[in-house]
Amino acid sequence: MAKQMILRVLLGISMLSMLIVSSASAQGTNNQAGLMITSLTNDKELIAGKKVPFTVHVSSINEKNPAQSIKDDNKVVVYTFFKKGNEVIKRKMSNGQKGNYKGSVTLPWDGKWQVTAFALTRDQSSDNLQPESMKTEWNVEKPASIQSIVWPVILVVIIILVIGYIIFNRFRRKTS
Repeated sequence: MAKQMILRVLLGISMLSMLIVSSASAQGTNNQAGLMITSLTNDKELIAGKKVPFTVHVSSINEKNPAQSIKDDNKVVVYTFFKKGNEVIKRKMSNGQKGNYKGSVTLPWDGKWQVTAFALTRDQSSDNLQPESMKTEWNVEKPASIQSIVWPVILVVIIILVIGYIIFNRFRRKTS
């Protein structure tokens, strides 16, 4: 039930984004400022079941003069959605410094996850929502199994026992 609600919210945000983009195109020069997500990065190795911190960087841009007006934006709301199959995980990012919004997620399964970040703000001149999104794919690896650690330990123990047996037999022969 909660998954269906999240999917409905995602669909609603997508529809709202399309409406806003089409109305912004129709208005021409009325919307001068917009958002731009410049990066979506994970800060640790992607392993299933482990907490992964990640960062979304958001900038604002003046569409009249984009080369000279890109600034870090600390006044937006950023959500990130992680989707694999029917599983959807949503995270609201905490406001950071210099346009960096930080969050963390624990992805329960290995494999390919679709990751989408949304940044939302209100355009103060027209009171319209100004969304921006970025999509990427994360390849989450399986956690190392205990068996991969057990066999080397067993091998080392066997080698130590064999060496000990050889030394013990030599010592016993010398004393006999």
